[in-house]
Amino acid sequence: MRQSEIAQVLPALIPTRTPIVLTGPPGAAKTSLGRQAADKVFGDGTATYSTVGGGALDEAPWWVVINSTEIDPVDTRGLPERLKGGITTWGLTDIIPTKGRGVLCIEELPQAAPMVQHALRKLLLDRRLGKTKLGDGWSVIATGNRAEDRAGANRLLTTVTSSVVFLDVDIDKDDWLVWAISEEKTHAFALIGP
Repeated sequence: MRQSEIAQVLPALIPTRTPIVLTGPPGAAKTSLGRQAADKVFGDGTATYSTVGGGALDEAPWWVVINSTEIDPVDTRGLPERLKGGITTWGLTDIIPTKGRGVLCIEELPQAAPMVQHALRKLLLDRRLGKTKLGDGWSVIATGNRAEDRAGANRLLTTVTSSVVFLDVDIDKDDWLVWAISEEKTHAFALIGP
């Protein structure tokens, strides 16, 4: 789907709490599109997506990011605790929001190790990590490059792909031109052309 189409679809999907995976080539503004949609649903509606890496990606009370390449499977469960009688249980994890409302973004899911993908599947499908339940007001969007882009992405596990809605982001020159013209007006810089 074109970036402009995804920008329209995401704000309608987010309130359904359906887990979404945005895939596409590097630089396709996947995270920016998710952040912009989250802003429309939960924020003040002023975030805009960038088609050239970054832009409006700062965290907000309603936008929380987990980079899947920076965590281990044990991070998703909390620390083990030994109870009386020698029984071990797992504590709560603090990497997901339990209160409030917004969008939790899992960055670079296809680049995560298979064990991390499997652990994060519980978040996508069951809305929990170990004993910690994702707050009812939160939706989950994952982003990542496709394996065919040769940007370090792996094939997603079948158990992950069967539990999400995929939206593939296509780069479109017309969408880029609309963005560039709006940036020229916003930031008063001149586009260089022939």
